[in-house]
Amino acid sequence: SCFSSPNRPPLIDPLARVRTAPRRLRFGGMETALKRFLQSALGEYVSGGLRVDTSKFPLTLSNLKLNERKIQEEMDEEGPVPFELSHGSIGSITVNPGWTGVDIRLTDIALTLSFSATRALQWAMRSGDAQEDVHAEGGGPPASERRRGGP
Repeated sequence: SCFSSPNRPPLIDPLARVRTAPRRLRFGGMETALKRFLQSALGEYVSGGLRVDTSKFPLTLSNLKLNERKIQEEMDEEGPVPFELSHGSIGSITVNPGWTGVDIRLTDIALTLSFSATRALQWAMRSGDAQEDVHAEGGGPPASERRRGGP
């Protein structure tokens, strides 16, 4: 071992307890933090909630179905967008903690969006209102002058 030699008495390995402790004890604080982080960041966006088992690493969550209703609410926060999310899934989320940080990888993300003409019209009208507001605040000529081609 690098901590002893034939001519010297063995040195005490300062990490011996850490190395021999069960992995669960070594990463206990990080496991709790990761579980809480994943629950708060992703929990409401996954149908049926997010069940996180932190008993082994890398942590892998597979075949997750997304909560389309919640994601659509987020997409429509500023008003309806021209698309509706009809299906969403994540193939896997892999979480691998290390000493200097946490590596999180998502694979096989699939979203199925359907186009809605009604929502597109609402979105276009709202976008037009936003452009009118920009011009009204000094961002260009008023709409009546733009349509006529100038003063």
